Amino acid sequence: MTTPMRGLMRVCYDFSAALAQDAGIGRYTRELALALSALPDAPQLTLFHYHQPLRRMPTSLADAPRAGVPLGSRILRAWLLTGAPFPKAWNKAIEASDLFHGTDSLAPTISRPSVINIHDLSTVFYPQHHTRLHRLYASVALPRMARRARAIITGSEAARQDIITHLRISSDKVRAIHNGVNHALFFPRDRAESQQQVLQRLGIPAPYVLAVGTLEPRKNLIALLRAVAQLPADTPPLVLVGARGWGHSPLFDEVQRLGIASRVRFTGFVDDDLLPHLYSTALTFVYPSLYEGFGLPVLEALACGAPVITSNTSSLPEVVGSAAVLIDPRNAPELAARLSQLLLDADSRAALSALGPAQAARFTWQRTAQRTLEVYTEAISAPLVRRGSHARPT
Repeated sequence: MTTPMRGLMRVCYDFSAALAQDAGIGRYTRELALALSALPDAPQLTLFHYHQPLRRMPTSLADAPRAGVPLGSRILRAWLLTGAPFPKAWNKAIEASDLFHGTDSLAPTISRPSVINIHDLSTVFYPQHHTRLHRLYASVALPRMARRARAIITGSEAARQDIITHLRISSDKVRAIHNGVNHALFFPRDRAESQQQVLQRLGIPAPYVLAVGTLEPRKNLIALLRAVAQLPADTPPLVLVGARGWGHSPLFDEVQRLGIASRVRFTGFVDDDLLPHLYSTALTFVYPSLYEGFGLPVLEALACGAPVITSNTSSLPEVVGSAAVLIDPRNAPELAARLSQLLLDADSRAALSALGPAQAARFTWQRTAQRTLEVYTEAISAPLVRRGSHARPT
């Protein structure tokens, strides 16, 4: 197959995650599609998705051609595991493209090359934080999809090394491409205005400590609650922003057990127009996650000038550089001590606030899109990687 002119490249792009959720993989999928479409040599995107509502479709992509399949997410994933090709009617748009991009680890059986994202290997490192069905699916699907793809994209060098080692994939097949941040949305806001927005819309007065992320065990929020419980009762309250995920119930039980219900606020999911105000008002932002393939909330907090405390594990040191305080997420007393120190030290908070936007400026969706386009071009022109050619780790 000859390589098409870059401006005419046709990509069937899995947009399903962007239609299903606003955070995490959904945000990555949406922001990358928008950035790809804005490149001078933009590929022609056909948006692939399973059967789902289109209410989250961005206005600027509403007229893009779509390739929907009449299956729900679970049935589609089960179908792809079998290796069976799609019927002709479903497959038409894919076969008319030069490449398929599976943004959420899906690679159908097609004659065209495919690129997939594997965002992290949390099911490998923290299987106890996933349902049995999810663990079983990932253990079968990830190696199988990785073999089908000509290239694998992940969000950090840390995640890249995990994939090479644990999925036994040749190193030249796995590319680390950092995520970006929407700098038109996430930037330091006027503190007085932000405080007013947060108070009016959430009823939360400043000052407060902030954490953002889906409420699930991997985010290690129980350790944060235990750290808060070790601080004086007059410490600013903890505000937890995020939708309830799998395994969230112990979090609420722990708040009651520790007797800190009056010191913790749960907001649920918060829209993007309010999130920068929350970051900009926070005395400090804490993200003690056990494992991340990238960690978008940390980057958003840095971009808004929030003083950040985060984990010294997985991708997070790679994202924050020297612009954050790093802690061992398994050590609640250490987290409590560093949080207490930062809350009492206005000069340290000011220094971190100044460093954050400069660090975040290194990450843009335009750069992510340009590097992704380069992977597309290489995948289209590369010879087919035959089964069994992936390397064992040395």
